[in-house]
Amino acid sequence: TWLEFVDAQHGWALLRERTSSAFSRALLFATGDGGRTWTELPRPPLGDPIHFISQSDGWLAGGPTGRDLFATRDAGMHWAAIPLPQPEGLGVVKAVKYELPSIAGSGEGRLVARYQTDGQDVLVTHATVDGGRTWTSGTFLASVPENVAVIGHSKHRNGSPSVTVLGTGSQLSLYGTDSGSHSESTLPANGVVSEVDF
Repeated sequence: TWLEFVDAQHGWALLRERTSSAFSRALLFATGDGGRTWTELPRPPLGDPIHFISQSDGWLAGGPTGRDLFATRDAGMHWAAIPLPQPEGLGVVKAVKYELPSIAGSGEGRLVARYQTDGQDVLVTHATVDGGRTWTSGTFLASVPENVAVIGHSKHRNGSPSVTVLGTGSQLSLYGTDSGSHSESTLPANGVVSEVDF
């Protein structure tokens, strides 16, 4: 279940259905009165994490293989598949996993994609300046082992750098992704880290 509010009144609840790993299905509900009443919307194309950046624009990322990306421009009534251009120089790509994008009010934003190639897993940041209607072919962020997961992103804000957090469960690595640049610092973590929020 995912619950998302863009202000005190407008929110969405996505309830994932139990299915086999070959499917990703859910029910979607919306509220315009702070959660006092909810309206069921048409079924979304995925039963995976949802993120709205305004009262009308929202995103879904995931699917059975992780390579599905959808956007809505009418508050969840309709969804359209969003193609991302594959970066050059990756060679043969076996699989792709898209993270949810982070987009500021100005329309600038970032989306991190993980491309599995013959030799390594590669993280790439795709950028947009028009609210996600078009995306760049991507900027190389890092090569990562298979056991390292993307566990968090900072929210993209006008003039503020973006940060992507990777982890192996007990170690965190922070990558700055502003303007395509990146740097890494490793933080020791006590216990197991499964999620990071900013």
